[in-house]
Amino acid sequence: MIVTSSQQKVDLEERLQSKTVDQMFLTSVQSGANCPPFVARAILDVAKSTFNVEDSGSNNSNIIRPGQMKVLGISNSEPAGKPLKECNLASAVLTLDAGIEDQVIRLTGGGSGVTALRRKRLLRIATEALEQGVLLTREDIAYRVLNCGMRTITRDVKYFQG
Repeated sequence: MIVTSSQQKVDLEERLQSKTVDQMFLTSVQSGANCPPFVARAILDVAKSTFNVEDSGSNNSNIIRPGQMKVLGISNSEPAGKPLKECNLASAVLTLDAGIEDQVIRLTGGGSGVTALRRKRLLRIATEALEQGVLLTREDIAYRVLNCGMRTITRDVKYFQG
């Protein structure tokens, strides 16, 4: 049998596609639970949607890069006044550390460099979350993202309002 370069490319692509986390999961479900391939694929799809896992090959803005983190917040479509336990949650990828940009703010902020940096991050985080359809509470920002107290966030919010 003569193997052409186009056939080699096809074979290479097939081998690379078989070396993915998805394929590893499918193989484990098929052999471990003795499921047919279509059931294994359905289980994989449900697991991905439940755990908010994107395809490794997709070019999605939901990919977390260095300096970013994924947080859960209230979906933007929820009405005000609804109890938190009844609200639909959504995830957002937030940029906590923007690298050089943040360092410049911290170093050139004079005596308020750390405060200026925290306020810049607060503004960036709130904007990114809102653009992704997620609303964050002050508790979310203080305790889960910026690691500071609620009074600090309240003071920073008043700074932006005034």
